[in-house]
Formats: sequence, C-alpha cells, structure tokens
Amino acid sequence: MELLITPAEVLEIAFPATEQFREELIRPSIIEAAQLQHLKPIFGDLYDQLNESRYAEFITDYLKAPLAYYVRCMVIDEMCAVLGTTGILQGKTDYGSAASIRQQERLRRHARNTADQVVYQSEKTLDELGDKVTESEKAPIKAAIEKLRETLKGSDTAAIK
Repeated sequence: MELLITPAEVLEIAFPATEQFREELIRPSIIEAAQLQHLKPIFGDLYDQLNESRYAEFITDYLKAPLAYYVRCMVIDEMCAVLGTTGILQGKTDYGSAASIRQQERLRRHARNTADQVVYQSEKTLDELGDKVTESEKAPIKAAIEKLRETLKGSDTAAIK
C-alpha cells in the first residue's frame, strides 16, 4: 500500500510554521504505521483500494488532515521517549499518561449517557416505524437494545461503549 500522505503534507497540515519542525523527522514508516493503526481498521477491505484514482478527492477532503494529526502524535510520542537504564522505553513527558480520576469518571458518565440515548432513540424509531418494518427486521434491533440494557446494569465502561 502506498502512502496516502507525504511527510511534506504532514508537516504542512499538522505542524504550524512556528514549531520549526524538520521534515526528516517524519519518516515514511511512521506514516505507514499510522495508516495501518488508524485507517485500516475503519475501512477494512476498502483500505487496499484507497490508492485508486477514484478515491483521490475523498482522501484529500477527508483523510489527509486526520492522518496528518495521527502522524504528528506518533512523531511527538517517539521524540518524547528515551531508553531507560534497564533498556525499557520510557516517556519524557506525561503526554501519554493515564487520565485523572475526574476525567475517567466523566468518560464513564458520557459512555452511559450515550448508551441511554441510543436505547431511547432506537426504541422511539422502532415505535415510529410501526408496521412499516417486519418483526423479523425488528428482532435483531430489539436484541441489540436488550443487550445494551444488560450491559448498562454493569460497570464496564469499555463494554458499554
């Protein structure tokens, strides 16, 4: 798979001119890793076709900017890491440190509220559709709603998301 963005484009999009960042620090291997980590899971089989000319405008309009910022984060992470005395990579900054308890609680509440909204909206939509949708079409949706309700009874935020 070819790179969807060049180091020069990453520099132009994600690094302000005031940062005086050198293009050599943005290696193609970092761009490729960002593509594989952030785009391939989203696009699945379509990922291998993104280099086709018919997707050029889509890539320019929708993918280059987020990809540039993913690369920026990876480059900064790499620059902030040092090899410790035990041979283990250690961060120089708290850039990648865990969220505070207050932030974690806010994320938990947000996940629960979002899940509650999804349940409510899904039920409302099913009620509004009424007889326009067959029971066989409604069944998987009702099962998913029930599964989400059961998950909401627990405290596993990752499962709720």
